[in-house]
Amino acid sequence: MKKNIFIVLVFNLLCPAFGWAQSPQAKNFFDKGSIAFRKADYQNAKTFFDQAIQEESRASKRLYLDAYKYRGRTYRNLLDYEAAIRDFDVIIQARPKYARAYRYRGFCKYLLNAYADAIADFDQYLLIANPLREEEMEKAWFWRGQCYRFLEDNQSAISDFNKAIAHYLDFSEAFRARSECYEEMNLLSDAFEDWNTMMMLKLLEVEKANSTDFCAIILDMKHLVDLAVAANKNPEDIFSLADKMTQKCPTNAYILYMEMGNMKIALNRSEEAMVLYQKALKTAPSDLLKAELYLKIGDIQVAQNKQVEALKSYELALKTDGLGILKTDLNQKISDLKSEQAKQLPKIVWRVPTDRASISHENHTYIQVCFASPQPILNTKIIINGMQSRGQMPKKEGAGTCAAGITQLVDLKEGDNKILVEVTNAVGKTISTERIIKYEKEKVAQNTDNESVKPIKPDAPAEQDGEAQVPKDKRLALVVGNSTYKTSPLKNPSNDAHSMQTVLKECGFDVILVENVDNKTIKKEIKSFTEQLKNYGTGLFFYAGHGIEVDGVNYLMPIDVTGELNKSDIENECIKTDWIQQRMVESGGDGKCHILILDACRNNPFVNRSRGGGQDTWSAPKNIPSGMITCYATSQGATAADGVGNNGLYTSMLLKHIKTRGLTIEQVFKRVRVDLKKQGGQEPIESTKLTQDFYFLKQ
Repeated sequence: MKKNIFIVLVFNLLCPAFGWAQSPQAKNFFDKGSIAFRKADYQNAKTFFDQAIQEESRASKRLYLDAYKYRGRTYRNLLDYEAAIRDFDVIIQARPKYARAYRYRGFCKYLLNAYADAIADFDQYLLIANPLREEEMEKAWFWRGQCYRFLEDNQSAISDFNKAIAHYLDFSEAFRARSECYEEMNLLSDAFEDWNTMMMLKLLEVEKANSTDFCAIILDMKHLVDLAVAANKNPEDIFSLADKMTQKCPTNAYILYMEMGNMKIALNRSEEAMVLYQKALKTAPSDLLKAELYLKIGDIQVAQNKQVEALKSYELALKTDGLGILKTDLNQKISDLKSEQAKQLPKIVWRVPTDRASISHENHTYIQVCFASPQPILNTKIIINGMQSRGQMPKKEGAGTCAAGITQLVDLKEGDNKILVEVTNAVGKTISTERIIKYEKEKVAQNTDNESVKPIKPDAPAEQDGEAQVPKDKRLALVVGNSTYKTSPLKNPSNDAHSMQTVLKECGFDVILVENVDNKTIKKEIKSFTEQLKNYGTGLFFYAGHGIEVDGVNYLMPIDVTGELNKSDIENECIKTDWIQQRMVESGGDGKCHILILDACRNNPFVNRSRGGGQDTWSAPKNIPSGMITCYATSQGATAADGVGNNGLYTSMLLKHIKTRGLTIEQVFKRVRVDLKKQGGQEPIESTKLTQDFYFLKQ
C-alpha cells in the first residue's frame, strides 16, 4: 500500500516537468476550438484556442503548441496574416525541427508579398521535412514556385512546378501556374498543353459538383481558345466540350454561350458567334445583359452589311437597357447607321413622264425610270392602279441614258392611272413618287350621215346550262406556272397554273402541270410534252410568269434567270416561244390543233424609248405555223398585270369564258379582250393559222 502511494506521488511530481500532464479545462477548450475550425467557424475557433492557451499556461507543452498551430491557421483563414505569423514563430522557437510550421509561415509571407522571406521558409521546410510522413508536400514546391514567378525567375518557378506535379500528378493549379510561365516565355504550345490539362483536371474535380462549379470553370475556356489560336492548335474539341457543358449548368448556360460567342469572334467566325449570342438571350438573367447581347449581335450584323437587321438589334438593346448604361453608345450607333442607311437605299429618278400628272389619248404609254444603288438590286416592281405588272426584271441596259433602270410600255384604263415604281436592295425599299396618267379617248369619228360609228357588239354568250361535253378527240396540255423568281417574284402564276389544270381537265384535256421550273427543267418538260403530243389530236401549252420580247421574238423566263439580264444572255437563259411552236407542229399530222397561251409580259427591255407623238415601230411576229393559234395576255411591248385576287388578270378572264358552250376559240378570246378592256388598259392579242374550228366545249 505504501509503495503504491509513493509511485503516485513521484508521477505527480515528475509529469509536469516532462510535459505529460494536461489541464482538463484546456483540453476541453482545445477540443471545442478544433470542432469549430473544422466547421469553418473561425471566430469561435479563435476564442476557444485563446482560452486553451491561457488555461494551459505551458502546463502541457504539446497541447499549448497545438493550440498555437491551430490558432495560427485560424488567423490565416481570417486573413490576419501577421497574427498567424506570430503564432507560427512561437511554434518554431519552441520546436525548430517542426517542418510544417515553416510551410505554414512561408505561405502567410507569400500572401503578404514577402516573396524572399517566404522562399527561405519553404527552403527550410523542404530541407527538414520527411517525405514519407508529410502530407501535401507538393504545396511547398508550388508556393515557392509562385514566389519565384512573381520575382520574375520563370526558370526556377518551372523547376518547382515540375517537382510539385511529379509529386502529385493531378495538381491542376500547378499546371495552370506552369502554363502562365510558359506563356510569359512565349512557349505557346507548352502553355496550351498545360492549360488544357488543367481544364481536364478541373472538370474531373467537379464532375460530381453542382452546375455553378462547371460554369465557373468555363470562364477559363476563352483563354484556352486564345492559346489554341496563338499556338495554331485546333479549338474544335474545346468548342465541343464547352457545348456539352451547357447541359451541366442549364440555369447559367448564358455564361457558356457568351464565352463561346466571344471565342468565335476571336476566330473571325461571326455567323456562329451570333447564333450563340441568340441562345444566350434566352436565359440571360438581366435586362442589361440582354442589352449587351443585342449590341454584340448588332455589331456583327453591321460587319455583315445587314444594316436593317443591325438597326433593329440596336433599337432592342436601347429598349432593354432600362438603366441607360449603354444609351450613349447605342444612340450614336443608331444615328450613324440611319445616316449610312439613307445613303445605301436605292434612288429612283423619273425620265418619262417628267410631270407628276399628264394626259394620254392612247390606251398605252411608255414609262422610263432610272435607279441608282450602291447595293445590288434585289427586286423591282411596276405597280399600275394597285396591281403589280408581270414584267420587268432588274437590269443594267435598256433604260435610255440610265446606268440601270426600266423602260416599259404600259396599258392604260380610261380615266386616271396611278403608276409607282418600287426598287429593293439589301438595305431596304424605295418607292418612287406617283405618276398619274389620265387616258382620254379622242372624239369618235362621224360618218357621212352625221351618226356616230357604233362599236361592234361582242357575240352573245352561249348558254351554259347542263354538264360540260367532253370532246371525243384526244387532247394534251402542258401547264407551267413560274412564281418564285430569285428577283421580282410573282404572286399568282402558280395559282393560274392550278386553276388552268382544273378547267382544262373539265374540257377533256390530259394535263401535265409543272411549277417554278428552271431553264433545264422547263426544256425537258417541253420536249417530253411534244413527244407525247404525237398521240394526240390537240396540244395546248399554257404559261404564266415573266416574259419579254426582243426584236420581235418572244421569250419565257425560267425562275433561275439572272437578275441583271443583258441582251446577249437572252438566247441562253430564256425559252424562245418559236421553239415551242415548232416542237408542237413537228408532233405531226394534218388537221391537228395547236394552242399556245402566254400570260406574260412582252416588253422589250433593250430598246431605248421616249415619250413622243408617233407610234413606235415593232418587228412583226414570226410566221405562225399552220394549225397554230398563239394567244398573248397583252399587246406587243406591253405588260400583263399579276392581278389582285388569286389569279392574274388575263387568266381570271380566260377562266371565266373558257367553259362557255358553243364558242370557237377565237370567240372565247374575243370575250376575254372585251372584259379586259372594261377592267383597265391591258389589251390581249391573238395570232392564228387554225385550219378548223376548235371548241373547248361544244353545244
